[in-house]
Amino acid sequence: MEFLIDKTKEFEVKIYAVDADGSMKMSLDASELKEDDAVVPEELVFKFSYPCYIDSVELTRLAFTSDGDEYNLDIAMFSYERLNRLLKSWNIVDAEGNAVPSDRDHVDLLNPILSELLLTALDEALS
Repeated sequence: MEFLIDKTKEFEVKIYAVDADGSMKMSLDASELKEDDAVVPEELVFKFSYPCYIDSVELTRLAFTSDGDEYNLDIAMFSYERLNRLLKSWNIVDAEGNAVPSDRDHVDLLNPILSELLLTALDEALS
């Protein structure tokens, strides 16, 4: 049994995307997006580290608020901070084909549909 988290180990989450008549469609399953053989979904690969104790401490500190008598968990902030803390890399490129850094500033610019699907996939991978 492993009692310590190896922060060099990573796991992947893959999301597939297609441009369908000017609107973006995304899925965790590429076959859901293939309406015909001419459509080849783009594969987005996100690499994450496994969370360890200090990650839990920091996420709790950042996502919990208190009014003095009661503590409240801000689920949106928890998800946002977990994504930023555990994300190590992605294969997203800009319109010119240049690699986009997988940092907080660029996470903030993700398409909301992509970010929600990514958070769902991250939850599934960690549960």
